[in-house]
Amino acid sequence: MASLNSVITADPDVLRNATRSASQSFEIMRAREEALSHLLVAFITSGLFFMLFPGTVLGVWNLLQISGRASVVATSPAWMQAHGHAQVFGWVGSFILGIGFYSIPKLRGGIKSSFSAAWACWAMWTFGVAVRWIANVYLWEWRFLLPLSALLELSAFLIFFRAVSQHKPEDPSKSGLVPWVTVVISAAVGLLLVLSTNLVGCFYVSLRGATPAFPHVFDQRFLGLMAWGFLVPFVWGFSAKWMPVFLGLKSLRPRLLLAAVAVNVSALALTIGGVGIIGSCTFVLGVALVIAALRMFEPSVKEAKTRGVHSSFPYFVRIAYAWLSIAALLGVAAVRWDLSGGIWGASRHALTVGFVAVMILCVGQRILPAFAGMRLLWSTKLMFVSLALLNLGCVLRVSCEAIAYQGYAEWPWKILPASGFIELTGLTIFALNLAGTFVFQPVPTNNSIRSEKLFASDLQKTSGRDNSRDSATSGQNQQFIWVLQTRFSGCIYINDTDFADSSGRAPFVSMVEAPHLRQLHYRTQFWRLDTSRNRSVLVERQVSPAPFVIVKVLLQDPAQTSFIEYDHMIQTLSPN
Repeated sequence: MASLNSVITADPDVLRNATRSASQSFEIMRAREEALSHLLVAFITSGLFFMLFPGTVLGVWNLLQISGRASVVATSPAWMQAHGHAQVFGWVGSFILGIGFYSIPKLRGGIKSSFSAAWACWAMWTFGVAVRWIANVYLWEWRFLLPLSALLELSAFLIFFRAVSQHKPEDPSKSGLVPWVTVVISAAVGLLLVLSTNLVGCFYVSLRGATPAFPHVFDQRFLGLMAWGFLVPFVWGFSAKWMPVFLGLKSLRPRLLLAAVAVNVSALALTIGGVGIIGSCTFVLGVALVIAALRMFEPSVKEAKTRGVHSSFPYFVRIAYAWLSIAALLGVAAVRWDLSGGIWGASRHALTVGFVAVMILCVGQRILPAFAGMRLLWSTKLMFVSLALLNLGCVLRVSCEAIAYQGYAEWPWKILPASGFIELTGLTIFALNLAGTFVFQPVPTNNSIRSEKLFASDLQKTSGRDNSRDSATSGQNQQFIWVLQTRFSGCIYINDTDFADSSGRAPFVSMVEAPHLRQLHYRTQFWRLDTSRNRSVLVERQVSPAPFVIVKVLLQDPAQTSFIEYDHMIQTLSPN
């Protein structure tokens, strides 16, 4: 039986049909990417709205009331809980759901019901968070709206969970889960527990409470579950996935990472069970283990991937993990010495703002522009300013809150409002930078790249195959390569030494792969022959979608071309 290669070479009609089919496939893939980008932008936009107005602005107002009267009892507990709910669920939750839907391969199939379910999830989640904020702040029909908001949020998460559960691994032959996936799954379970607990609390308050605020003891345990059971593991999981590459760190220590998660779960159980001092010390142990697992404070062995973002990106990531350590240590101090909630408040602020928010500002401005249509970040300087202001405000808040609340001095009460305004300014700049990226940064289109077919002929010449046997297929090859070129803004040659797969070995041959929006295969930043942006090809996988197998069939080429003169080179090829 003749091989597939010989059949395609001998029959131009087969080649023409394959080329047409590939072109149609690329158009479908591009339409899916655009639809997913619109879905992601919707989640991110609603998240930014909740971060600024119901979240941070209300938080600053609460802080002004507390500081003006020098007492934490000066503000409504319902308002404080509305601020926290908008920040955690409205901001962080919307970001997680949006990025999660964007990354689900099932949605790539273009099934209308899948996109309908994703948009239904966005509507239910957004409406649920908004209703909760209105019920807590305005007290309008709160006995009905409070449980309604909790039901909407839980239902939205179950839609997301169902979509995720239908995802099958790309390589079913591999047993077990990648460590970072295990950590993210534990965080997803934590979010489910948080939403379920929130539902129980809302029904209890609506039936027996005098206000929409949770009782103090219940609220403290609920906050612990939210912070250490949901937020922290999510950041750990995605740090394990991205930070070794982004920061150029040594390989992850997977056993230590899983041990850190187990210790964190144990600490959470002890804390909720009322064994505060042992639980808080166990949190410190878990933080130490995850820092060692990620090698966060060890010297980088490779250059950090900072092109397209500010060069301070690696430093702020490490500062975020320093805040995590401070939060855990303050938790131990709070169990021993807290009298008025000041040390507990400082610990929570170091965790939620110093660690979680700083990581979101770092990673969000690193990946979201690429996810939202392969854009470039609008301003790297604004990225630095937002991170610097957020950290400055966090330093002032954490250092002054414990002193003021504990009654050690009066002067910190005057600094606390300034810390709130500084943090608000930093978060506003972050939101403006992402908004500028979505609005003012162009999305690559077919018109952004010239359609000369010299690219295909150059590829033919470099392979040394310009004989008469190829004349029947060269025109079709040119058309197919041009389709690759225009649909995905350039083909990227990938070497065999940059990123090894999970087995610890790199691919044996160089491959041709199209830039993949969800896997950070960026377009070139400046010129057509510039190196691939951020040198960030293959953050996750080695070979991309199935249509690219056709490249090998149509070109009839081995992968060794003169464009890969050395194994350590990555080069983007475009028409010139």
